[in-house]
Amino acid sequence: MHCTRLWCRVLHHRKITWIPPVLCLVVFLIYLSSYMEYSSPVEKVETINSQGCICGLCRQENRKRTEFFETRFNGTIEPLLLGKDQDMSDHVKEWWLRLQGRNNGSDIQKVLEQMFKVVSTENLYLEQDNRPCRRCAVVGNSGNLKGSRYGKKIDSHGLIFSTYTRVKKFIQADKDKVLIFNPSFFKYVHDNWTNHHGKYPSTGMLALVFALHICDEISVFGFGADQHGNWHHYWERNRFAGAFRWTGVHNADFESELITKLAEEGRLKFYK
Repeated sequence: MHCTRLWCRVLHHRKITWIPPVLCLVVFLIYLSSYMEYSSPVEKVETINSQGCICGLCRQENRKRTEFFETRFNGTIEPLLLGKDQDMSDHVKEWWLRLQGRNNGSDIQKVLEQMFKVVSTENLYLEQDNRPCRRCAVVGNSGNLKGSRYGKKIDSHGLIFSTYTRVKKFIQADKDKVLIFNPSFFKYVHDNWTNHHGKYPSTGMLALVFALHICDEISVFGFGADQHGNWHHYWERNRFAGAFRWTGVHNADFESELITKLAEEGRLKFYK
């Protein structure tokens, strides 16, 4: 299967691998060990809190309520596309197709049916009673990662979201570990979180909001400017600092302010 317009986005757990681009949707690849078992140590706690979660922080929707968070977070939006019969409203479909330069989505249902004959429809992130604390690291691709020495700290998390934009034409992976991002969730992040700043949210912002929906503890790395105030991806050598922002595709300043606000509310740790 091929991805024609929007590049496919990859998320991995622990090891880098390659997957075939699917459906022109945002694709997240997560490496799990035996579904909800994690390779890093999980802190044990003796009691279960009132929400039935054994993690000290528990899910975001059960934590301190603030106007900033309440007006943005919607726990009813499913982050993943889990089956061919999953609802996708007309306005979401139209918006998603426009991003890819297409107007006709008549073949979507057929493509979904073919895809879900191969890709698993099981939701690995359904909430479970008495589950271990889900400690997540969301790793962007900012130039401030260079020389940061955050490698061990990142690896200490049980689940790692790592974003890439340079994807080869063909990539390979275990089909049972391929997760498809729900276009409705994509649109929700654009509407509720980035508030239409930029053409559409960055890969990193999508991963971060995904983490807000499924993780108990979140650490964020590789977002924002480097120590010299320059905005760039870690692999770039741009003549002008922040040249990538001139395209207007993403609003890096607005997204960085969002992350800072979430950190101030104690919903994540922001490592710069």
